[in-house]
Amino acid sequence: VYQLFTTITVDEPAPGLKAIFGFRVPDQRSGKIELQYLHEYAGISSSIGLTANPIVNFSGVLGTNVLALGTDISFDTKTGNFTKCNAGFSFTNADLIASLALYVVMNEKGDSVNASYYHIVNPSTNTAVGAEVDTKSIDKSPKVGLALALKP
Repeated sequence: VYQLFTTITVDEPAPGLKAIFGFRVPDQRSGKIELQYLHEYAGISSSIGLTANPIVNFSGVLGTNVLALGTDISFDTKTGNFTKCNAGFSFTNADLIASLALYVVMNEKGDSVNASYYHIVNPSTNTAVGAEVDTKSIDKSPKVGLALALKP
């Protein structure tokens, strides 16, 4: 069975706004409407399925090139429950990148936290260290790495 994936985008119906309508033919339950708004320090996206009991999604981020904070939330209109609630934070400067993310899947034991760190130790040799901790990884042990450019 062949399907035709179709996306219709209306760019800038208002400053910073984008409207997207997507669907598959012949699947009549595949339609989805998404609105996106982009500003210098904020981005917001919201979507809803065109079904009798749609899932509503919202994601947003606020920040600059130094600090950022974001979230991703899903709501099931059939059950009246949130199905996902994720949040993240990042900090960046000239020689350091650090992030923290929280992943929550409702009604499951799939919650996890991920933290990562990357630091340039010596810019002249491109030497850097990095570490990552993820509470959902199989062995639950931290990951540590070292990078060195042989030809800087």
